[in-house]
Amino acid sequence: MTTTATTSVPSDAIMCEWVHKPGAMRIYAEGFLRAGLRLHDAGVPAFGSDDVPDEYQPGPQSSGIAGSVVAALRSASVIEDNYIAFPLYDIRPGGRRKSRRATANGRTVPTYRLRSRAAAVAALAHLGVVEMERDLFDNAEHHARPERSERT
Repeated sequence: MTTTATTSVPSDAIMCEWVHKPGAMRIYAEGFLRAGLRLHDAGVPAFGSDDVPDEYQPGPQSSGIAGSVVAALRSASVIEDNYIAFPLYDIRPGGRRKSRRATANGRTVPTYRLRSRAAAVAALAHLGVVEMERDLFDNAEHHARPERSERT
């Protein structure tokens, strides 16, 4: 990605992925944004690509899609990188956490924050997602903020 002091423009490689793999890019972008919105609405301050459910994940032949979607959403000011530690959510200083995916073998992954809920909803609308359900995913119990008695 080419970056200057005032603007951020997706690289030619990212633009080529949107042209050559539009279906996979749109599906992953939808899952990524839905995960971010769902966790944002639950009060979770940051999310990562491992929060995207399996049905939205690109197949093994589609490497680079997740990174390209993140770069495009970042350049569109829909998301921003998270560098803040949130120990309650196992997010370490620098904004990284251990991946929740078993196949990740414990590697750390970056986390992101929505710049605004409205921007994320607008991006989903741009992708053609018109119906938004309040509970976007069923498996979000482990993301919910712990009750005060559990935190002490």
